[in-house]
Amino acid sequence: MDLSREMTLADFSGRIGKMFNVHVAGQMVPLRLDALQELPGSKREGGSFRLEFIGPLNPQLGQGVFPFLIGSDQYAIFIVPLGPREQGMRYEAIFY
Repeated sequence: MDLSREMTLADFSGRIGKMFNVHVAGQMVPLRLDALQELPGSKREGGSFRLEFIGPLNPQLGQGVFPFLIGSDQYAIFIVPLGPREQGMRYEAIFY
């Protein structure tokens, strides 16, 4: 996993509706980026932002850090389940 640099808003810009594969217990779980929101007022290098993903209802992921494949790169992203929707299970990641 690439932990050498912080993720930025630019890493996700233009990717709304795109699928990301997440490694979970030896399988790949697809999560679709459903929303991207800039969070103003942060001194975080690369800015602060919020991501919302939609995934399958089964398997559901718990709160924690998961390896996300973004293109050919892999990153550790902390996600929190927000609950189900008609389209699937919602998850949030905040970079602050």
